[in-house]
Amino acid sequence: MSNLTEAFRVIKEAGCKLVPVPGTKWYEISAPDGWAVLVKEKDIIGVLGSGGAEQVKERLRKADLVTASVPYS
Repeated sequence: MSNLTEAFRVIKEAGCKLVPVPGTKWYEISAPDGWAVLVKEKDIIGVLGSGGAEQVKERLRKADLVTASVPYS
């Protein structure tokens, strides 16, 4: 993945919701199956790498660079 716009498109294609955290350069990325992560804007492209929507979704769920993972009840 080469730019942030492309990364956002792939995240949305994976069925994930992308929400900026106000006043920061962080994004909350959440999936319909209940997990959510916070990722720094500068790390989004590195975390995603390349691949299809399902691979990206799995990488986000398991990423070491992600600072928080909060399952929703």
